[in-house]
Amino acid sequence: DLGLAMATSLPLPLPLPLSLPPLLPPPPFDPSSLGSLDWTMYSFMLPVSCLVAFLANSAGIGGAALFGPIFLLVFPLLGPSYPLSSPAAAVGTALAVETFGFASGLVGYLGQGLVDVGMAKPFLLISIPAAFVGALGVSLVPAIGLKVAYTALMLATAD
Repeated sequence: DLGLAMATSLPLPLPLPLSLPPLLPPPPFDPSSLGSLDWTMYSFMLPVSCLVAFLANSAGIGGAALFGPIFLLVFPLLGPSYPLSSPAAAVGTALAVETFGFASGLVGYLGQGLVDVGMAKPFLLISIPAAFVGALGVSLVPAIGLKVAYTALMLATAD
């Protein structure tokens, strides 16, 4: 194959020096730290979450598509009192919140018989391992890379 021969004869670019953060286990959970947490600090999120859920359901998309930008773009503007340690934490938090919406929708649609389980199985075989790979690999991607990838996916899927 001429294309393969040409592709293999091209010089390969030299790899850039890449410094990866060490994969350290998280610090142990200290239940006594919850006593100092001001539970009213995030009370504004209940109406915001309800609005996001309403808008997402009205548009037929997952709430994580809206929670992601809120956690990535709005929370840093609120100041250091609302910390998310990284964009990976923001995306992970958005997906964790949306897990409840996904589960609710799944139960409802299964109960109505609207899920073609045979068609869903191949997607599950790919998406579940991909989710684990993404979760483990997200710490290797720079913060700007997550923001660019998220923006590109949102623009690519917009009508």
